[in-house]
Formats: sequence, C-alpha cells, structure tokens
Amino acid sequence: MTSHPQKERDEFFRELGRAITTWQSVEFFLYQIFVAFAKSLDSQVASATFHTPRDFSLKLNIVTNAARTFLGPKQIEIFKKLRIRCDAESQFRNAFVHFTFVTDAESGRAYLRPNPWNINTFYRKSQIVPEEISIQDLKEAKSRFANLARDLEEFSQQIPLRAVRPQVHVSITAEQRQTPQRHRTRRPKSRRKPHQSSER
Repeated sequence: MTSHPQKERDEFFRELGRAITTWQSVEFFLYQIFVAFAKSLDSQVASATFHTPRDFSLKLNIVTNAARTFLGPKQIEIFKKLRIRCDAESQFRNAFVHFTFVTDAESGRAYLRPNPWNINTFYRKSQIVPEEISIQDLKEAKSRFANLARDLEEFSQQIPLRAVRPQVHVSITAEQRQTPQRHRTRRPKSRRKPHQSSER
C-alpha cells in the first residue's frame, strides 16, 4: 500500500480542478464566435441568447446554425472540424461530473469511473471517454481543452465583418411597402333555416 494516499488524492483533485476551469475557455471562445456572427445584436442580447441553454451541446447547435447562415464554404469546413472537436471534448468533460471518484484500497491510486449504481452506464460504451480517468488523463484533457480554446479564439478573429453567404429575403414591391396587406378572415357561412311558408 502506498505511503502517500492523501498526496495522490490531493494531486487528483488539483488536476481535476485545472481541467474543469480550462474548459471554461472553450465555452468562452465559442461564445466569441457567436458574437462575431451576431454583430447586429446588442452584446448583452447575444450573451443572453448564447447562455440561455445550460447544456453545451445546445450552445454548440446555436453557433452551428449561425455559422451556416454567415460563413462561406471554406470557413464552414474549418468550423465543422472545430465542432467535431468541441463535441468530443464535451463528452470527456461531462464524465468529470457524472463519474464517481474512487481510491484504490491497495495502491492508493485515485481515479474516476462510471457510477456503478447507474445501470445505464453499462450500456453506454464510449470510444472517446475511457472507463477510468486517471490523473494523467486529466492533465492531457486540460492540455487538449487549452489547445481547442486557442483554435476557437483564432477562428473567431478570422470571421468576416459581413456574411459571405447571400441572405435569404423576400422581395417586396414598392406598392406593397406603401399599402399594408389586410388579412381578411373568412366568416363561416351561416346556415339559414329553410323558409317556411305561412300557407297551410
């Protein structure tokens, strides 16, 4: 049995904290990309829109949908690669929250593993997230998060001032601008009773 189990646990939680706080940079620079798309919006409106969903995947969908209407083909391809990385790393980051902390009784090794009391975890086999997350895994994740945040920042600075793709619009004639359309509601036909003759 190791003589420093507490030291192992302290290092583990230190690296876990570093990885989680580094992930915030990923979300921040993804937000910066959305702000670049939403130049017509007030900055506070853009912030409120982006941060409304709590789930990262929904935030990623918001930015993706904005990218489709703003970027040209070349930049779309670059963003697709960034999106794939964001999605993969978010799965790894989610494991920090949903996995259970474990300390090996014999070696004192600290790591994270799927919650053994959640039967669904046995059916969710991921090719991205390992079955155990060690201190080294946390260090590597922190490094990947930092690189992803840097790449997102660089991409946000390359977004053009105006949309590359033509905006979809409906043509309105001068006459339609001057004369607002009035929507008439069709009244249901009244069912009149057949006329009854007074003659018998």
